[in-house]
Amino acid sequence: MSKILIGALVCAAVAGVVYYVYNNQEEVEEQLGSLKDKASDALGKAKKQFSKQSEDAQAWAQS
Repeated sequence: MSKILIGALVCAAVAGVVYYVYNNQEEVEEQLGSLKDKASDALGKAKKQFSKQSEDAQAWAQS
């Protein structure tokens, strides 16, 4: 019985998300673009930090 209720709840949640996305496409696309920009910035920062640590480790190994 509980599996049926959980399945119904999941289906209702998915239906709600699909309905929201379908009716607010412009807003969703804007939010996804914002998330993409933030992810790109975070990746750039991570790459910069990794390369700095790599250079520091190489300098330490050579000394």
